[in-house]
Amino acid sequence: MCILTIIKNYEIIKLSKKFENQINSRSSLSSIFSTIENHSTLSIDFQDIDFIYRAVAHELLLNISDLSSKGINVNFIDLNVEIDTLLNNVSLSRKSNVKRATFVQRKTFRSEKDFDNYILRI
Repeated sequence: MCILTIIKNYEIIKLSKKFENQINSRSSLSSIFSTIENHSTLSIDFQDIDFIYRAVAHELLLNISDLSSKGINVNFIDLNVEIDTLLNNVSLSRKSNVKRATFVQRKTFRSEKDFDNYILRI
């Protein structure tokens, strides 16, 4: 199954041909970029991709930066709002070296019963 469509110096990567509806790891994404040849334009098609991890977003931006430095224009197709927001936040955090993520408070429980009681109160 080919995830690349090449049209005269224009390449389209349809992510849903390799992934179902989410991308879970940096390595799975970077394997796609290792096969890219030298084209002037690259489009990454997010159709049917509902979720990517933050690490995947970071890896994607690193690869795009590398491609841009080689003179390859990269754009996104069918990018949903959640992934677009994540990519923007990761991009901002790369520039300022501050992660733009929601603070998560950790909870600890002394026993499984304490945990069950906590869950039942939510």
